[in-house]
Parts: sequence; structure tokens; C-alpha cells
Amino acid sequence: MKRVIRCFCMIALVALAFTSCKKQEQKSALTIKTQELVEENVDENRAYYAPGNLKVMFEQGDVVMIFNIDNEVPTHSHCAQYAAVQEGNYVRFENCGTGEVAEDILDAYYAFYPGGANNIHTEMAGGENKCQFYVAPTQEYRADRVPLGAMYMAAKVDNVEHLAQTETPETAFFFRNICGVYDMMMFDPNGPTVVKEIKITDNSFDLSGWIELIIPEVDPVEMQSLFNNYDPNNTAYMQSLAQYLNRVGYNVTEKGNTLTLTMPEEGVQIGTTQATCTHFYMVLRPLALTHGYTIDITFADGSTKTIDMSDRNHQVAPNVIKHYGFNLANY
Repeated sequence: MKRVIRCFCMIALVALAFTSCKKQEQKSALTIKTQELVEENVDENRAYYAPGNLKVMFEQGDVVMIFNIDNEVPTHSHCAQYAAVQEGNYVRFENCGTGEVAEDILDAYYAFYPGGANNIHTEMAGGENKCQFYVAPTQEYRADRVPLGAMYMAAKVDNVEHLAQTETPETAFFFRNICGVYDMMMFDPNGPTVVKEIKITDNSFDLSGWIELIIPEVDPVEMQSLFNNYDPNNTAYMQSLAQYLNRVGYNVTEKGNTLTLTMPEEGVQIGTTQATCTHFYMVLRPLALTHGYTIDITFADGSTKTIDMSDRNHQVAPNVIKHYGFNLANY
């Protein structure tokens, strides 16, 4: 059962970027909407968090991968990369020259973010509707934003006949957030303190690796429902979960249970009071931190601190930001 639990967590990594698409010059367009994050303040010092200051938006140049999938004849399936031409949560994307998606829908369109060529390997040329999606073991700190390319998202469209129809608000690709956001609100009254690196180690779940899945089985609505109803003590649920893992063709390689947040070369100076705490956002897949974890912090002077949260269940949920306060003087 432990293996099934680890596998389930890793499915969250369905977000992605692909290779093996032919070069084309077509510049077709489509529209994509993002899901609004739900905020949950679990820190007792509620007065020191102002809700609504973090949003997930596309930035100009962000790349997604669009698939046109034929369920019965995978060799007919194809994909293409599209790039955002503006910033926002309702954004126009244009074909960026790698691959081409036919205007006529086959069985369904699927879309994934991030779609950079280093993150995805397709297997359609081999006659299977499969892809491998890479979840990196590192993320890069950005002030007041989630790390770039770390919020894995997926969408499915099967209610149109032509790709051009996805440019309307009613039929636009609606990207659902597969992962959640973990916000560490840190301060040190003994400062000034400069943080150079933060590493999270999960006691039970893998946090990175290459995840292989069957594209037409990746339904983001179904996935969010499975994650939100997770119950390892329910035998019937765990049996259905095992069946789901088999159906989606889940397989993971080069996996690891640590995730590192890197900082700019000069590091990040944190606040000295609760009111001036610094937010460190990390994107984690669903169910991460359920069975405890540790946080290792490296400072600019070479010193380190370990925050042991092995006795805590801080379960990450899809599309949810959870805020936790840390007074480093207590560790």
C-alpha cells in the first residue's frame, strides 16, 4: 500500500513540456484560462497575512503543449507548442513553431503547462498515446510569485469541433492546478538573516522525477477529485486508486523525495518581526507533507537550521495555498 500511496502522489506531476514534434510555420491561436487559487491560512498569527496577494498567471513567453489525441489510432495523434503573447489569467497563445495541431478535433484536445522541450518526451511515434513528464527537484525563488514553470496545470477540451473555437470564453482551455502552494512565512528577531537555500524532504512521498502517463487518461477534473477525496484508511478507495494507477499507465523513474528552493546569488534577507515576515513559496504535488517532513535552511554565513515537522500532517491539496509561520529563533 505504501507503494500505491507514493505512486498516487506522483501522478500529480502531470504537468509538462514535450519533444518529438515536427517543425512547422503555422501560427494558429487559442485562448487559455487559469484556475483561481484557494487560500488557507493555517498559521495562528492570522493578522500577519494579507489574503489575495498571490495569483497564478501566465507570463509572456510561457509555453504550453497542446495535443490532438486519437484514442484508437495513436499514430494519428500529434502535438504542438504554443506560447503566451500576453500576461494574465485569460491569455491568448500562438503556435510558436514547434509542431502543428490540426484544426479538426480527433477525440479530444489536451493541454499541459509547462510545455518546454526539456520537460516532456512523447511516445506517440512509437504507436502509443504516452508521454513522460519531468518534475524538477529544484525551484527558483521569486518575490511574491510562485517559482517560474513550477505550477503544473492541465486541461481537456472535447466540446468543440475545431481548434479555432477555443478562442471563445465559453470553450477556452481551462487549466486546472494539479499542485498546491506551500508558503513558508519566515522571520528572525535576531536578524538581519539572509537565506541562501531551503530544502524540503518528504517522509513518504516522491517530490520529483520523470512520470509516464497515457495522455487520454489524464482528466484534470477526475484527478482533482481523486486527490481531494484521498483516504488511505478506506479499503474500497485504495482499491479504486490502484485500478486508476493501472489505467493511466503510471510509471516513474529518477524519482526523489526532496525539493530545493534556490535563491539569487546574494540570498534573500528575511524580516525580523511577524509583521515583516518573508514569504517563500514552493509548489508541491497533492498529498505531499501528509506524513511529515523536514525543512533544511542554509544561510549566507554558511550556518544551517533544520525544522523537524515529522509529527505534522500539512497535506498539500490541489489549487490551494497554505500559509505557515516560522520564527527561526525557535529552531
